[in-house]
Amino acid sequence: MARIDTEGEYRASYDDLYSHVSSDVLLEIEQEVFGTDYGATSWSTIDQIHSFIVELDLKPEDRLLDIGSGSGWPALFVAEQTRCDAVLVDYPLTGLEVARKRAGTDGLSAVMVKADGASLPLADASVDAVSHSDVLCCLTRKTEVIDECYRVLKPDGTLVFTVLELSESFAAKGIQDHDFAPEYASVDKPYEVMLAAAGFQTEIHDVTEAFRDVADKMLSARKSRVDRLGAELGVENAADAVLRSERSLAATDRGDLVRRFYVCHP
Repeated sequence: MARIDTEGEYRASYDDLYSHVSSDVLLEIEQEVFGTDYGATSWSTIDQIHSFIVELDLKPEDRLLDIGSGSGWPALFVAEQTRCDAVLVDYPLTGLEVARKRAGTDGLSAVMVKADGASLPLADASVDAVSHSDVLCCLTRKTEVIDECYRVLKPDGTLVFTVLELSESFAAKGIQDHDFAPEYASVDKPYEVMLAAAGFQTEIHDVTEAFRDVADKMLSARKSRVDRLGAELGVENAADAVLRSERSLAATDRGDLVRRFYVCHP
């Protein structure tokens, strides 16, 4: 499995992926695994995003900032459920274009912004809530993104996010490399420490068991459609997708890979 060594390569790979997310085979897999049809690329199921909605407590015309929005999941669903105004930030334009079309179809108040989460083009204290779903594990500038979340959030606002992490037991082994998680899943210090340094008080919820169930479903869905995936993505990419699912599932069963849900208040 080829390793992606820079965030630039990550962005390019996702830019290509978003050109396929509305294909029949990928939407079929998404519906089966997550219960959604947005072109999702995170691990959040529709049930998990209802937990986001409860914690965010958004009202109509409140402003939600979603970082790493991709093709619109879960931000557009949150906007549809709460009637809030959504600002979707990401770098690959291909995904944001998919999101723009979906927002128009669903009649949602949403703005798409091409920007880096570590340098947001928003004013201080200008949003009521911030969310991101499995984004920080794909970025190197984690502290900068967290600092920006704090800067743009109103004093009574809420930040929620999920992230894949290497477990403390795996980190204790001193192994520097891995092949079962996003390239930047490792952290120099715990997220709780980074969040506290930015000014947040944080609740942490372990959602690894639910992630394990989703990863198992994803592996089965990909394996049963590998020929169709190959026709859509290319044979090598389809095989790589199955291999990544196998390795992530095995790592979760070993206790090396975890997924956590953070609820943060200034």
